[in-house]
Amino acid sequence: MRKPVNITLPFTAAVGTSGSIQLLHDGQSGDMPHLSIDVGHPISGSRAGASLTVEHMRQLVDGLMDCIHAVERKGRTNNEPCHG
Repeated sequence: MRKPVNITLPFTAAVGTSGSIQLLHDGQSGDMPHLSIDVGHPISGSRAGASLTVEHMRQLVDGLMDCIHAVERKGRTNNEPCHG
């Protein structure tokens, strides 16, 4: 069995609400990875999640790459360094 994938990205929204985005694929819960978004506190917060097909993951990666390129392009235009 391959090593499980578990990526968690914490965030703070503009209004100050904290949360996290998690991508999980452990091979135990079927063939499809699961993407979830948690907002607020664990007890009083909310969670949304979905299983992803390979096509969904490709669309997600394409969208992320488009965002990365736009941020890098803006940084170059404004002579700002891109971090990361």
